[in-house]
This record gives sequence, C-alpha cells and structure tokens, in this order.
Amino acid sequence: MFSDQEEAQDILSFFQSSFKAFREKPIVLYGLGINTKVLIHNLEDYHIAGVMDAKHEGETFEGLSVLSENEVKQITDIIIIVARDVVVPLIYSRIRHLEQDGIAIYDVRGTNLGKAAKTYPEPSGRIDIENLKHKILEHDIICFDVFDTLIARKVVRAEDIFEIVERRLLKKNLDIDFCVLRKSASDAAYSKRISPTLRDIYTEMAALRNIGQDMLAEIMEEELMTEMDYAAPRKSVVSLLNFARKNQKQIYLVSEMYLNTAQMKLLLEKCGVKDYDRLLISCEQEKNKWPDGELFQAVKEGSPPDKAILHIGDNEGADIQCALKQGLDVVKIPSNYELMLYSPFQTLLSFNRSIGDSIAIGVFACKYLSDPFKDYKILRLEKENDIGFICYGPLIVGYLAWILRKCNAAHIDFAAFIARDGWILHEVWDIMKQHFPYEEIPRGGYILGSRRALAVASIRNRADLENALQKTPDSMTPDKMLSSRFGLDGVTVNEDEGKAGCVFKREEDILENAERERSMYKQYVDRIMENSRHIAVIDAVSSGTIGKYFFASTQRKGILLSIVLSKVPNYSVYDELEAYGYMGEDSKYAPKRAVHKYVGELEGVLTAYEPMFICFDESGNKRYASKEPDEYRDKILKNTHAGILEYARVLYTLSPDLECLEFTPELCDAFFGLYYQLDCCYGVTVKEALKIIDEF
Repeated sequence: MFSDQEEAQDILSFFQSSFKAFREKPIVLYGLGINTKVLIHNLEDYHIAGVMDAKHEGETFEGLSVLSENEVKQITDIIIIVARDVVVPLIYSRIRHLEQDGIAIYDVRGTNLGKAAKTYPEPSGRIDIENLKHKILEHDIICFDVFDTLIARKVVRAEDIFEIVERRLLKKNLDIDFCVLRKSASDAAYSKRISPTLRDIYTEMAALRNIGQDMLAEIMEEELMTEMDYAAPRKSVVSLLNFARKNQKQIYLVSEMYLNTAQMKLLLEKCGVKDYDRLLISCEQEKNKWPDGELFQAVKEGSPPDKAILHIGDNEGADIQCALKQGLDVVKIPSNYELMLYSPFQTLLSFNRSIGDSIAIGVFACKYLSDPFKDYKILRLEKENDIGFICYGPLIVGYLAWILRKCNAAHIDFAAFIARDGWILHEVWDIMKQHFPYEEIPRGGYILGSRRALAVASIRNRADLENALQKTPDSMTPDKMLSSRFGLDGVTVNEDEGKAGCVFKREEDILENAERERSMYKQYVDRIMENSRHIAVIDAVSSGTIGKYFFASTQRKGILLSIVLSKVPNYSVYDELEAYGYMGEDSKYAPKRAVHKYVGELEGVLTAYEPMFICFDESGNKRYASKEPDEYRDKILKNTHAGILEYARVLYTLSPDLECLEFTPELCDAFFGLYYQLDCCYGVTVKEALKIIDEF
C-alpha cells in the first residue's frame, strides 16, 4: 500500500507517466484503498469519473460515486485497477468480461491487462525442502508457527469460521448474530489485554448480550468444534517437524492466538501434530509476535543461551521480521492462500463471493495446494478420482443446491433425474438427503429415458409427425430416421419414397407403436412417482426436448432444470417450457464458459454405465441400444464418479446448512475449467474417452 509521502509520489509518477494520453478522457479507478485516495486528490488535471468496488456499489468514496458495472459502461471505456500487484489479477478476473463491451482494463503502471501475457511470480521466500532440511540439521531448536504453517483452515479467510459457527448455532435453535457479537467482544477484550484468551472474549460477549453461563459454554464449544472440523494438516510441513524430531531437535510451537494450551493441543492432535517440547501461545504468555517480537523473546528466555534457534512461519511481518528482531534465524514458507495467489488457480479467488465459495476453495486448497515446496504453476492430476473431485464435484454439488432452491420455489414434489446423465446426479442427491434429513428436499428418482424413447412416446397425431420430420437432420437416412425418430425398426425403405413419404405411408403403424410405448412408459413413471404431479425434469445439458417430450408422454406438468440450456438453431425448444439453466444458455458459436465449450465431455462424465434406453417392449422388459464393451472407459468413468461422490460427502459433512452449498456458478465453471482449459493441468486423458457423440 502507498501510505507515506514517498510511496504516494511513486504511484502518482507511475500514473502520470503511463496515462498522459488519457488526460482528457473519463477514467474509472477500481479499488477503495489509500492508493486510490492519493490519486483522487492529486490528479486535478485528469477526469476521474468514479470508482468501483463490488461490495460498496451505491456508496461514495472521497466524494465520488462507487459505480456499478452498468454505470461504468455508460461513462467510460477505461478502468484502472489500483491495488497491490499480487491482487491485480484477481480483480481483473472479476471484471474482464467488461472488455467485451469495449472497455480497456489497465493496472496503475499502464499495462493493458487484456493484452499482457499472464505470468505468475514466485511467492516470497520459497525454499527447496532439501535446503530447509539442511538448515534444520544446523540448528538445535526448531520453532514452528501453527496456523497457516503447520495447519490450515478449509476456508479462504479465518473469520469465515465465525459465519459457519453462526449457522451451526442456528441449527441448535440458538439464533444470535454471532459474527457481529464475536467481533465486538474481541475488540473489547483486546482493548483490555495485549492478547486475550477465548474465555476473555466470551466474557465480553456475555456482557454485551447478557448471555447466561450455560448458553455461553455451549456457544464456545461450538466455536471450538468448528475450528476442529475445519482444520487440516499441511502434511509436508508436519513431515518436516517429524524429520526434526527424528534428528533429535527440540520442537517449539509458537502461535499468536486466543486458544489456550489445552484447546490448541486438541486441535494439533486432530491434525497429527503430537510430538513437541514447548507450546507458546500469546494469550498465555501475554506477549505477541507483532510488532516487536516479544513472543519470540519468550522463546529465547526459555531456551539455553548456547542453542541455535530456527523459526519457520508464513507471515513476513509477524513470523519473519519479528523473529529476526529477537535474533532468531528464520525461514518463510508460503501459506495455502499465498500459494494460490501466485498460481494459475488464483482465478478461483476471484469468485469467492459467499460462505459456500469460501468452503469450496478452502477444501480444494487444503487437498491440492498445501505443499509450500511444490511449484503450482503445474498441477499434475494423476487419478481420475482427482478430476471428479476437483472439476466435477463443485459443479454437481452447486448445481444440485440450485435445483433444490428452484424446486422449493416452484413447489415441486418430485425431481426426475432422466437417464443417462441423471444417474450420478441422483446418487449425489440421495447423499444430500441423507446428510440433511430435516431439510425440505423433494423426493427424487432416476428415471429411464432418452430422446429416442420420449420422442416416440410423445407422438400422438399427424402434427407431431410433421414436427419430428422438420427436426430430422438431412444426413439421416430414411431407415435410420424411422427407427430413431418414429420407433419403427427393421423397415425396408424404397429410395423413391423420400423421408416424408416413408413416414406418412406408415403413419398408422407409427401412431399405434407410439401409443403402445407411451402406455408402457407412463405405467413405469406412475409406479415410481406415485401421486406426484408437479415435476422437475433434471437434464444436465438440454435443448428442451427431453422436458417437452416427458411432460407430453406422462401428462404431467413442471419445470426443466439444466446445467446448460443448449441453444441449437431450429432444434431447441426450451423456450416453450418453464426452463432454467444453472450456467445459462450455451451458444455453439460463441461459448462463454468452459461448460459451454465442453458440453460433450460434461455429458460423458455425468452419464450412467448402461447403454441408451430405447423403450419397454410388450412384456414390459427394458430395451437398450447395443453397446460395445469398453473396459477402459468404464474404469475411468467409475473412478471419476468416485471422486464426485467423495467430494459430495466432504462438502455435505462440512456444511451446516444447504445455503453453504450454493456456490457461485462462475466458481463452479472455474473448477470445471481447471482440467479442460488451463494449460497448467496435466494428467490422465478422460476428454476423448468419455465424450458423448449424440447421434439422435
């Protein structure tokens, strides 16, 4: 941040040298920090038309309006991001879509971010693990910071834990504004003590809200349990601690924290950290790391004077500079957040807009980005399970939470997951019902179906025949058309009949067969759905035909809910239904998102193992299309599905309520795109093996 006179002059110089040509143009600055304030008050010969910050739209900053994106489009074609270099890419990711409206986006140094090659600088202080082991061997006492060094939380920001606590309390019928109350109590406690304990903070909380001791104890226990549930070891750093112990080094753990020794020991033990000599916590020592390193002074005072001490931590100020002030040797290792910030995966942070997003990103970081000794410009995915967990897990969990919200709003009493890409969706839906038994989740069922089965069953008259003819591809032969679109197999067609002629010549047979298939299919659906009348048809990628044909065949009403509404000229019918797309409309000619570009891969991974369902025969037996055995495809599909199911169980276990699973769609798309779009991700090739080619 530019906070003193010298740095203020630096940013002014950067700006004035970079944007001379824009002096007469209206400019919008993105960011509400001190840097922006310096520019607003010192650029009198520039036209600063407004500022941007998504969280403060409609407010004012230094006399200027905080503009919405639509307002910005009306007044300028230049946005300049005023922020720290490491944060600029995050902000750019949030607003880069404005470039489609002719807006150029720059950093304060004059770099046009839309034209600049994307690079990822190294996190500060990165060290090779073998070099660090050598340093450990050269010292007598090895001192580890705890949070973000030895262990991490499965959220983006530490304070996100408080929102989760508030939601967990609500499930216990304790309806208090915990986030606000906890912060106020903390401020009050810190005003009285250098480093208060959790008990001190809760004493202030009781005074602020007149909370009884029993309830206070219950709330505190919930916070401690939440910390436990969301804590994860950084395994490579824990292995270093074990390496030091194996080499007869003394192990100290140091934390600037409000948890006491007993509470910290439980948390550390949960993360597999058990073997250490001293645990020094600021609230018990009544000394902090920042700003003078007094907690490290306590480290030295409790150690023999001839012993060499090495401190390992993640924070440049509190861990490194403050330890240096007290004469300790230091090594900085980056936190999970810093590793993400300096990698191609920083785009995920751009879509951290809700508590659900924070949990999703935190789970990903703790599982895949927690080793500070790896280069995360390349993330190697060695197992199909990882692809299911990383790329498809968030998309499916987020999609199903969205489906549930739509179902409840529309008073849906049955969610019909249509074969074949409804199979894994229905499996995850059932897991959701098991984890949230008291939530209003409609019954769901995996329903056999296909475009072929439902298209034929929906034919009732000549108008339906004519409509089906119009949607038949020119390349389809008459005999293939009669089979796939009209339900007549093994028919010999004369070349001179033409498509229309061969259909209307057999109109009676087609309508008779359609009536039989419709009757059999309706009986099947009635058995599964019983008295349910208001249905949500779940079809992951849909042009609307499945929904239209299903409602026509079963004489039910409802809505169609897709991940993507597929926009196919002269074919899509979703505008004839009440249809919604979690990711909006897919344009075949200008895909906006990764799932739009890779719908074939998406459908391929979501599909079930059995072949396409054709119909029920006269005896009620299921007929399927022929399928060549493909053991390789089935193996990687099974493993990918296992990753999806693992992700669902992890997220459902962590989340106190269903609202925590409502991920930002752009975040889900970013996770999906990690494998399909980022050059940095390598691994098993499932793209071609699992891609579906729709021949309907």
